[in-house]
Amino acid sequence: MTSIRASRLFAYAAACAALLALVAVPPTQAQQARNVTIKQVSSGRFLTAYKDAGHDFRVVTRSSFNPKTCVWVMTPQGGGIFTLRQAGTARFLDAHEIAEKDFHLVTRPRQTFDRTQLWRAVDQKQDGVHTFVQVSSGRFMDAHEYAGKDFGVVTRPPQNNATQLWQVSSYLGNIEF
Repeated sequence: MTSIRASRLFAYAAACAALLALVAVPPTQAQQARNVTIKQVSSGRFLTAYKDAGHDFRVVTRSSFNPKTCVWVMTPQGGGIFTLRQAGTARFLDAHEIAEKDFHLVTRPRQTFDRTQLWRAVDQKQDGVHTFVQVSSGRFMDAHEYAGKDFGVVTRPPQNNATQLWQVSSYLGNIEF
């Protein structure tokens, strides 16, 4: 290779690198995964999940905060869509899509072959209050508010009430496993 060719190639590579540096913008904090707690507005109860198959890894709400189960990793997927992963188990928020299972939310290992683990977080313009809509079903995250249903979290059609509103807050503490 001649020195003229090498210098042209080097100049071309440097120009490409400079152009990429202008285009490649590091993700903003809003685009990065973050640890959050999620509380149902109507009940003030924390979103959590059973950690065992005997309870089908069902998602429920609880009145007390437990950093082992109540911290979720909210990861943007683009277009206002997120995955929610329970930090203490690394299992993803998902939902049964059949009435026989009461459309109950559960946690599962990551599944990339369908959209049941994708959630649209719709900001309600009220200090971190959101509705969560399962992308695959279009149903809203909701929760039973009585012990007879174990405060289970389900999906429902839109109801325009506070049972489908969720307060999302950043969690800066240590995550316990």
